[in-house]
Parts: sequence; structure tokens; C-alpha cells
Amino acid sequence: LRELASPSTKDAAVILAENMNKEDGLSNALEHFWSDLPRDSMMCSVGLIMGRSLLAKYRINDSIPISEEVASLPEYNEDNVIKNLFGDARKTLNAEAIRIPHYDKLTPHGTTTYALRHQGGYDNLCNSIGTIFFELCEWIVRSLFQIFNVPDKFARSYGLLGCLFGFLVSPVYVMFTILDAIIIVIDRIGVTVANNIFHQQWLCFIDTGAEARVYKDVSNVSKTGNNISDEGAKRIRDARKIAIDAHHVFGLCKPSFPKDHWHWREVKIETLASKVAEKRGKSKLGLSEEEFLTLAKRLDWAKRRMESISFNRFCLYVGEAVDGRFYNRRVTSTALVTVPDSASTYMT
Repeated sequence: LRELASPSTKDAAVILAENMNKEDGLSNALEHFWSDLPRDSMMCSVGLIMGRSLLAKYRINDSIPISEEVASLPEYNEDNVIKNLFGDARKTLNAEAIRIPHYDKLTPHGTTTYALRHQGGYDNLCNSIGTIFFELCEWIVRSLFQIFNVPDKFARSYGLLGCLFGFLVSPVYVMFTILDAIIIVIDRIGVTVANNIFHQQWLCFIDTGAEARVYKDVSNVSKTGNNISDEGAKRIRDARKIAIDAHHVFGLCKPSFPKDHWHWREVKIETLASKVAEKRGKSKLGLSEEEFLTLAKRLDWAKRRMESISFNRFCLYVGEAVDGRFYNRRVTSTALVTVPDSASTYMT
């Protein structure tokens, strides 16, 4: 108590209070939260093109994040025609081909991928070699353990006969586990060489098990589509086509993971701007002259603030350019369009 009541302690407390008053704790906390929020992978690409903020829950084409609302309106390829091979049916259908809709495959979308398998140390060559060795040892133990695991698994379901059958087939399981081990070792060696020698940022080479698996219920997707109007459905389909075309242009720039995470891929803005300006990229996106100028201005604006860009940010910029298609707001070539508040967070 004497120490707390001493003048030196009081003076130190006053200085501390003055320093705390100068700080903006709420803003600092918000900035810290904002920096760790995976904005570039958590939003629906189609929604960003429409100027809407929709949470991504699924992926199409293995890389385009979409929301439940977009997933409830599946697209199919009308050119996927299977001709009728039966004469009676051909007569009934007036010799017309049978069109079988080929719907896009929905993949559950994970906002973040932490690559837990890589936490052992793939950041430098020595750690990578050590991690590969220990992981190989782990898989050797796993393969030998199949001799005991397989009979036990069958015995729990089928009793004594199951145990005998499991013992007979356990060498097959051992062989397949060893094959998995060989594939994983080759994958880890490839990742080590690419990341440490060629300075890439690969998550995996041939073993996709390094990526996080996301399990989600898709039973409510079809119910969501019942609440969308015809006009809203048309907007979503139009924006979906633009997103697919934008992803094609984005893929031409050879996207790769940043150095500090595997959550999303990025491309150099300089490369992306050049691909968009090319005749092929411009025609692929289907932009008018005014829309192209708006997109070009936004990319020039982004060049002064960042070196690389994610696909979702690119979709936001494309959505800014084609804003007039969805909301009948005129896009002028003299000024950038005002971005909706729900999507403006990407601009920082």
C-alpha cells in the first residue's frame, strides 16, 4: 500500500492515463479485426458483380464462390444434347433430340484454408526435408497398423467371420496405404522444391488432402430459389455469366497464393489490366466502351494502392463497371461509379 501511495507511482499512473487518452482503443481493435477478416474469400462473386453483399457458401468451377441464393438457380448447358437411340421414342418426339440438363457441380466453400499438414515446417529446405521424413514414418506406421485395424473393423460388424475375412484382406489395405504414402511423399517433395527453390507458394502438388475439407448441408438450397422473383433470377443468371467470364480472364494471369496464407489466390494487377485491355479479354467480358473505361480507371486506381488482386476484388471492379445493367444507373466515363456501402469494404 505504501508503494502504491508513493508519489512516483502516482506520477506513473498519471502518465499512463494521458497516454491511454491519446489512443483510440476502439479504432485499433476494429482495425485489427478488419485486417484478419478474410474479405477476399468470404463474399459471393456473383453478388459483388450485382453490387450486393452475399455470404459465399459454395463454389462452382472449383474456384468461384457463390451464395445459397445463387446456388438455388443452377445453370445447365443446353448444348449438352444426347440424341435418342430408340426408334419408337424418336417418332414420339418428332425426331428431336433429348436435352439432358448438365448442372454445375456445387462444392462446399471454405473461407479459410490453414493447411494443417504444412505446419510441420515447409518454410525452408531443411525443415521441409525433416517434415517429409517424419510424415513418411507416420504413414509407414499407419500401413502396418492396417494388419490390426482391418480385422478389428470387420469383427465389430460381422463377428468372428468378419475378423477372419479382415485378416485375409488386410494385406490389400496395407498395399493401398503404402501407395498413399508414396503419393504423399512425392507431393511433399514437389511442394518443397517449388516453394523453396523456385519461390512459389504451392499448397499441394498432387495430394489435395492438404486442403481443408468443408461439410455443409445443401438441403436448403432448392428452397431458397422459390423466394426469388423472375427479374431477380434473370439478374443472378446474367451476373453469374459475367463472373464465369471474369474468372476466365483472371485465370489467364496465372493466379497463385500470397506468401502468408492459402485462403485465396491473387494475380498481379499489371498483368490483369493488360489481359483486360487485350482484344481477347475485352470481348470475353463483353464490356461496352463506357464499361471498359470504368473498369480500366478502377484498375489504375488499384495499381497505386496494391500490387496484386484477388478474384473477388476483380469481380467487385467488374460489377462497378456493369452496374447500369442491373440497376439502370448510368455509367459515365468521366467519373467512377459510387460503389454500394455493402461492397465498399473491399476498396481499402
